[in-house]
Parts: sequence; structure tokens; C-alpha cells
Amino acid sequence: MLCRVSCTFHLKTWMTGRRRMRRSLVRRKKSPKQNTPLRTVMSMDLRGLPLKDTKIPINPMNLVTGPLKAVMKKEEELEEEEPEKEELDWWSKYYASLEELEKQEEKDDDMDDPQDGEGGNFNMSSLEVEEDNAVIVDIEPPKPKRKNISTLKLYKSELENEFSQFMDWLHTFPIYKGKSNCDDEEDDDSERTMGKYKGSFLIYPIGSEDEDIDFQITNGIPKNSPIKILVRVYVVKATNLAPTDPNGKADPYVVVKVGQQQVDSKERYIPKQLNPVFGEVFELTVSFPLETELILSVFDHDLVGSDDVIGETRIDLENRFYSRHRALCGLSLHYDKEGYNMWRDAKKPCTLLAEVCRKNGIPSPEYRESAVKVLNKIFKIPNEDFPEELLKKNKKTEEDYEEMDQHRALSVLHRWEEMREFSLGACPLVPEHVEVRSLLNPDKPGLPQGYVHMWIDMFPVDVPAPPPVNIKPRLPISYELRVIIWNTDDVVLDDVNPFTGEPSSDIYVKGWIKGLEDEKQETDVHFNSLTGEGNFNWRFIFHFDYLPTEKEITYKKKESIFSLDESEFRQPAVLVLQVWDYDRIGSNDFLGSIELRLSDMVRAAKSSEQCSVKMAKDKASPRFSIFRSKRMKGWWPLIKLKSQEDIEREEREAELEKKQKKKKKKKQSKRSKMKPEDLQFVDSSGNTFLLMGKVEAEFQLVTAEEAETNPVGKARKEPEPLDKPNRPKTSFNWFVNPMKTFVFFIWKKYKKYIIALIILVILALFLFLILYTLPTHISQLIVNG
Repeated sequence: MLCRVSCTFHLKTWMTGRRRMRRSLVRRKKSPKQNTPLRTVMSMDLRGLPLKDTKIPINPMNLVTGPLKAVMKKEEELEEEEPEKEELDWWSKYYASLEELEKQEEKDDDMDDPQDGEGGNFNMSSLEVEEDNAVIVDIEPPKPKRKNISTLKLYKSELENEFSQFMDWLHTFPIYKGKSNCDDEEDDDSERTMGKYKGSFLIYPIGSEDEDIDFQITNGIPKNSPIKILVRVYVVKATNLAPTDPNGKADPYVVVKVGQQQVDSKERYIPKQLNPVFGEVFELTVSFPLETELILSVFDHDLVGSDDVIGETRIDLENRFYSRHRALCGLSLHYDKEGYNMWRDAKKPCTLLAEVCRKNGIPSPEYRESAVKVLNKIFKIPNEDFPEELLKKNKKTEEDYEEMDQHRALSVLHRWEEMREFSLGACPLVPEHVEVRSLLNPDKPGLPQGYVHMWIDMFPVDVPAPPPVNIKPRLPISYELRVIIWNTDDVVLDDVNPFTGEPSSDIYVKGWIKGLEDEKQETDVHFNSLTGEGNFNWRFIFHFDYLPTEKEITYKKKESIFSLDESEFRQPAVLVLQVWDYDRIGSNDFLGSIELRLSDMVRAAKSSEQCSVKMAKDKASPRFSIFRSKRMKGWWPLIKLKSQEDIEREEREAELEKKQKKKKKKKQSKRSKMKPEDLQFVDSSGNTFLLMGKVEAEFQLVTAEEAETNPVGKARKEPEPLDKPNRPKTSFNWFVNPMKTFVFFIWKKYKKYIIALIILVILALFLFLILYTLPTHISQLIVNG
């Protein structure tokens, strides 16, 4: 009953702010009633009704456990776009899994945050019934949907830690020589260890009459005959490697060793990198029980002298091979016959399920329409385990029915641990994964020297092995980003005109891609802007290499003039636009900026009036990606972290506004008419950001091939030149054009005084000439009579 009341509290909180919207939608389009997630079932008055009789017919599944903030956020999320099949590869799976893991961690953090729990802790007496009738809502759990991109399991540590060291039945016991020395047991044990014994012990109580007892420990135990295994070692990347070079970097490569066999990637070492992406696959054929331990080492390549070992990790292959967890080849999330998620195992799911049943002494599974029966357990198979196109087929062939059985078998294999109630040997099977292993150095015991992200597949040589998975790092795609700066508006007036005393700014815009600061570009200057408006019609052109799966740009450069090799760097594709005030004497003044992540940026406003400072907040909506849209035009805000100079400037502007009101000479500026919340915002860290202006820009993204076919010029140059902006007559450099300065800033404002001054000067000159020549004329008149 408490759970039902909690649901009502959640629903009222959620539904109150959206009741008008729902009513307007009903008026707009009256459609037949459907069983939607939000549907009014009935209205009822709960006032005076005892709590025990308040039976509310709703499903509390997602509303009680989920925080209200997460529920509200779902409405703002856009539907996931279907990726192109040709673009998908193993790296698509890997990065989709990383993104899924990050979202799950964020969700867990939201659940742990007590402030997000709207219905977690409250007093029953605080529940008040609204004046209007309570709305009873029928909630249906959302139908599960098959993922657009198959994912894999990402483990944060060694695979052995997740599966009990793979000692479900095969245990390892060290074999010692001689007697132990009690003074230093650890060093003594390592010196006396002569080998390992692998096996199991089980003690049976045997009566005198039980001579021919069946030893249960031998059930399901494989034969101990020599067997050859094909081992594939996939090394994805390494992270946080310990630097070994004097420059604080390393030139890592991988060495894999089993017994006397050794393979490496020394010729493909990665220069000057502590987080290298290897994308390497190593194949070895080993023999059990002679070659059971695999050693994976990461070395630092040196031009002079021997290479240094950074760290190594050791893996017991035999324990993995014989474990009931079946760590030979991880189970894929979905069964696909082709494409990026093509089935990787040598045996299909139906064969694997039959094999697992046989090893556990269970009869073969029985396949049904929507279920699989294994012994007395019935596994229900949900529709999302099947491809949508396969379910929609009206006429299915024998191949289609066989494929559906494969999907059913795979669903059972993923839930095999549920068979433990019927078979003690049933345990969870290893899924397709990437594990993270610590790299240790014998010279630095106990201190990890980095981490390697990898996985291992094993196949008996008597079974044809599938082709290896291609995990080579993707080659970046070369793009050209064309940015046209059309106008600016509401830019803060940072200077004071020396002739008129009015605030003004000499505006220009800078732009660059983060990481490629050497290609920084800027517009010409719009001089003497009196309103914060600037007109440019100026085109920037940026070239960069982009990794679509990682959503990062990649570039190479030498860290210093003494570096022999170029280092590779990666970072998110971020476009920076800044507005500056040009100063003729001294350094230019920074006014504001906006940083736009090209793969996930806020959509532009259609006009300057619709552009607000809220668009500069993190995760402001709606969002879009220039890599999908290819083109976008509109207005973005320019912001700046508030400083003491900004406080002083605001005080000056306030005083100026007061003077203008008293004189009634000018109308109020746009900024003075804005509300305080439209001029600034405070982020989650408590920092205050000010609106310093707005910029109208147009983005166009083309590939390098398209850019060669249809080139454009920088600035306003050919080809496809841009027209010169129609700037106000007051926009000019007063230092270069003194006559224009006099006409627009002195004559226009002080012409009355200037004309009066000229008249006074002429009159004064006339009087001076009269007074100067009058004595001479008088003298001549007297002399000449």
C-alpha cells in the first residue's frame, strides 16, 4: 500500500505541469483511445478515503525507483538515429559500449543522489489532495527495443576477478621443494616453488559395503590428453603507461610470449604516447598441458641500447580453456550471420547449447515458438532477441526457422546460470568482452605501470576457426569546415570614443578548431560600432581529420624541435568563436566566446531576439551534429566569465543610462531592456557567465574530396566570393581617415557650435582688420587734406 501511495505522489508531481499540454493535444487531434504510457483512465475523489482503501490501478514500475529528474530528462532526449550499416565495425561496438557504460554510471549516480529522489523520504501526513479530482494514470512498462548497435561487456579489471579465477573445478596448488623458512615466508615460497599441480580434491564417506562407488568428482571432467589450441590475443589499447623516456613519454609496442613462441609489434611501435591505441591481433598455436601461461608485455622502443620493459601481465590459458564458464570465445550479444557483428565462435549457438547440456548431464534442449525447454526449466524468449526484419517475415524458409533457433539458443546461453537450481555445474558463461589488465614490473612490485585493454579467443585446431576480428584503428576522414561569419549583435561596447565620449567597439571575430591553433583565422574589423552590431560576410576554412567512432579529431606534431618523431594527439572536435575589440594602441581586448562541439552542439537560434544566454549552458537543447546535418545557419551567444572589470563596466553603463534618461537624448539600448536572467547565468560550479554579444554564423561541412570538386575562397575571395558588408557610414578607422572622423563625429554633433565659431572668427577678423587699417586711413586723410 505504501508503494501505491508513493506512485500517486510521483504522478501528481509529474502530471501537474503537463496537464494543460495534454488537454491541448487532445483538442488538437481526437484519435481513438490507445494504450499509451500516459492515458487518463478515470477521475476520482480521494478526500476522506482511508489509506487502506485507496486502491489505485496503476503500475508503479518505473516511477517509484527512478528519480524525477531522470524522468523529465527523457522528454528532451532525441530518438536515437539508425546508423549506416556500412559505417559500422568492431570499434562501433566498442565505443557504443563505452557510451552505454557512462550512461549507466550517470544513472547510478542520480539514483544515489538523495536530492533527486522525489518520493524517497517523505511523511504520509504531508500528502495533500488537490482541489480538483486526482488523475489516475495507467502506466505500461516501455517495450524493450533491440539495440541499433550491438554492444559488448566492458570489465574494469581482469577477467579472472569476475569469474572466481576460473577455478570452478580446476584448482591450482603450488609444489614446493624442501622445508619452509619461517623468517621470510614469501621469499622462501617463491624460491621453493618447483611447479604447479592442477586438479581437485573431494573426500567421500565410504561404508564397508560401498566398494564399487561412483566417484561424482569425475563427472564432466575432460580427458587429460595433449591438445593443440589456436590462441588469438586481441590488444585494443593501453592506458596510463609509466613514462620511461627523459621527455616523460614512451614508444610502446607489444610482445606476446607462450613457452618458446614469441610475437611482437616492434616494427609498429607508437612514438611518444602513454595511451597508445594498438589494434593488434596476435596468433599462436599452443599445446596443453605443456604451454599454459601467456605473458603479454609492453616494451619501450629505444634507438640506442636495449628496449625497456614497461610492464607485463600473465594469463593462465589452461584454466580458461577447461573452465565451465567457457572462456574460449565470449558470447556475442546478438547472433548475426554477416556484418560488423558476425558470429565469432567456431560453433553456432544451438551447437554450444547442446554441448553445454551434455557436459552437465542434461538432455538436449527442446525449442518452442517463444520458449526453450531445458530439463524442467522453460526459458521465455523475448521478441527483442530476434531481428525485427526476421519477425516481420510472413513466409519463413527453413533457413529462417534455423536462424530463429540460433537466436533462441543464444538467449538461453546468456541466462545459463538460471539452470543452477537443476544442475550444480551450471554457471554464467563468459560474454563477448574487453578486460582491463594491470601491467606489473618485477622491479617495481605492487605498483601498476599501466593497463592493457584486451581479450583472448581460443579454438581447438581440430575445428575450423573463424576469421579473426578486424580491430585495426580506423583511419580518420579528412573534412573541410566552412564557417561564414555574417553579423554580430548586442556586443558589449568596451571603448569610449575620444571625440564624442560615447561608448563604442571596434569589433572583429576569431575562430579556430581546438588543437589546431596554428590555423587560427580572424575577420576584418568593424570600426566604431555604436550599437554592438557588426557586419562581416567573412569566410573561415578549417581542415581537420576526424574519427567518427571516437568523435575526435586527430593531428600529429613534434613536441619540440629536438623530437625525431611526430606525436599523435586526439581530442574532441570543438570550434571556438571569439569576439574581440580592436585597439590601435596597446593589446586588443577579449570580449566573449562560444565553444561548439561539432558532434553535439546546441542548435542555432533563427534570429538575434531568440538567441539567449541559456543556449551557452551545458547540454542546452535542442542539440544537433554538424556531421549529420552538414549545414547550419543561425545565431549563437558569446559569453565570458564574470570578472572585476565586468563589474566596473556594468557600473559605468548604469551611470550612463541614468544620464541619458535625464537628458532624454537617446533611447535605451537593447541590453538595458533585457532581464538579468537573460544577461547572465550561473553554472553548476557557481561560476557566473555574462552575455557579451551574439554572432550569426553559417556552417557547412564537406569531405576533402567534395572540397576539391567545389572549392571556395577564404575571406571574400574567389571562388564563390562573398559581397562586402553594407556597414554604417560611421564604420571606419579614424586614424586613417581623419576627414571622415571630423565629418561624422565632430561636425555632425557640434555643427551649430562650429558654424557659430566660424561666424565669430570672421567677425573678429573683420573687426581686427578694421581696427588695424583705420589709423592708417585716418593719417592719410589728415596729411592729404
